[in-house]
Amino acid sequence: MIEIMGRVVASESAGLWIEAAPGSCDGCRSHCQRQAAVFYLPTGRAGSGQALVAADSSLAMPSAAAASSQVVIGLDSGERLSILWHSLLLPLVGLLMGVSLSSIISLTDSVVMIGAILGFGIGLFFCQTQTFDKIHIKKAGN
Repeated sequence: MIEIMGRVVASESAGLWIEAAPGSCDGCRSHCQRQAAVFYLPTGRAGSGQALVAADSSLAMPSAAAASSQVVIGLDSGERLSILWHSLLLPLVGLLMGVSLSSIISLTDSVVMIGAILGFGIGLFFCQTQTFDKIHIKKAGN
């Protein structure tokens, strides 16, 4: 599981503003004092009862206490593999299959190029959109 420590800067009904240092800074020995990034993570639609914050529902509600909470943002290995497959590997497999099949038909550059473009497009067509519900947010220490 990949986990990043962060701090909730602001909390809204539809999401959280989280300040977190880049993951590469944890293992770095240069101590370059890179600034932490602030990003918005949706926790559900405003007005809907479904929130992505599984471990602590107080993080999804706007309050003064939640605005300074330490959180852990995580992604499981299986979900990481699914995201990798649908963002990189499926289009790459389609591209390679298109090149392979078109080179069997004809070795001219134009046919191989058209096969590569069609294979890549077919690979993109079969990709699934990934949502933010794969990301796990919980309070630090839990």
